[in-house]
Amino acid sequence: MAAVFHKGVSLIAWATGIRWIGWAFVEPIIPLFFYSFTESYAYAGVLHSAYYIVFLLSLPIVGELADRMQAKTVILIGLLAYPFIGLSYFLAGFFGIALFVVIARALNGFGYAFDNVGRATYYMRAVKEGRMSEAFGHFDAVSTTVYVSALFLALLVIPLFGFEWLALFIIPFSIVAIILLFFWLPKQKTKTSIHPYHYAFTKTAFTEMINEVRGWGLGLRLVGLFVFFQGFTKSVARFILPIFAFATGSSLLQVIFMAVLFEVPKLFGDLLGRAADKRRVAALMFGITLSCFFFVVLAFSQEYVFLLVTILGIGFVSELVGLSEKGLKARLTRPSHFGKMNSVMNALMTIGGFTSPLALGFMLDFSTATITFLTIALFGLILLVLIGKYQNEFEKVPAHAYQQKRHLS
Repeated sequence: MAAVFHKGVSLIAWATGIRWIGWAFVEPIIPLFFYSFTESYAYAGVLHSAYYIVFLLSLPIVGELADRMQAKTVILIGLLAYPFIGLSYFLAGFFGIALFVVIARALNGFGYAFDNVGRATYYMRAVKEGRMSEAFGHFDAVSTTVYVSALFLALLVIPLFGFEWLALFIIPFSIVAIILLFFWLPKQKTKTSIHPYHYAFTKTAFTEMINEVRGWGLGLRLVGLFVFFQGFTKSVARFILPIFAFATGSSLLQVIFMAVLFEVPKLFGDLLGRAADKRRVAALMFGITLSCFFFVVLAFSQEYVFLLVTILGIGFVSELVGLSEKGLKARLTRPSHFGKMNSVMNALMTIGGFTSPLALGFMLDFSTATITFLTIALFGLILLVLIGKYQNEFEKVPAHAYQQKRHLS
């Protein structure tokens, strides 16, 4: 039976899915577009990194704002950047100037920081802790169903147009999403009922992020380390492997199909979310083990079929354990810090995503695929040992976490 949540939860999911329709015609070939400038993994990673730099710089500010104002407002601020992202990508493709790529990536980092943190904060205020993973799974199932449907259409459309014209699809669907959320997303109560603690919004936003981490218990810090690993491996699946496949002889349609396959596990977000709510730590450990296995296999055989299996596996792991860590974050954090905690966690995932294309890009340019993929597996094994050794820390829930109140008008 389908889960029933506050209407704001479902509306955000549907609006995001609609916005992603435009991205379905662009995102599968963005890695190839970057790679086309110099045919270097490392240089493509540098272009890719502009997103992560701006995203990281935006997060402390977003974390402060999300704890002081309506989450709806935070989301809408982020969405306003997306029409300009589509325009910048169009100019990059039309004129062949990398500067417009950097502008598009920078705007994407700004927009997604507000959208992602605002949306996560809205959910954590609106949903009971015991159903948190299920709620985020519901978001993934709804939004990804729309996105994957558009990806199948993109398989037919992408080969017919240049990148610059495809980028224009981003604009109208982003505007539709903005209109839906502006007029129909319910507001949450004012900050006076949300926050038992108040912080002055000052230039010390970065210091506040550091102080936030200092206040974490070991369990939340282990979740943060996993989030970094998740960002690292997702960037491998969505950026490194498509370029690797194309550079080693795969067709454009085969590369697009890789993007479709990565999203398939999200279609089962409702089911995986319910499972994650029941066995969160076990799901983390299972997911990391599976990731290590896939990269070990890929280290010794880079055939297209193994690339597909790895991408599907990482997509499944990312969905299952990503929902698990969202539930753990909500459980281990007091409500007044949801914004800052989400900001810090997004920063950690971003650092992982930022490190991956740069470090692995240089390794693939100057080393071998075997060494590159074995390095990822070793990193995952170390993380698995740490979580296994200290898994009892995930049970040390602060007393205030049991008294969380959701704040909806």
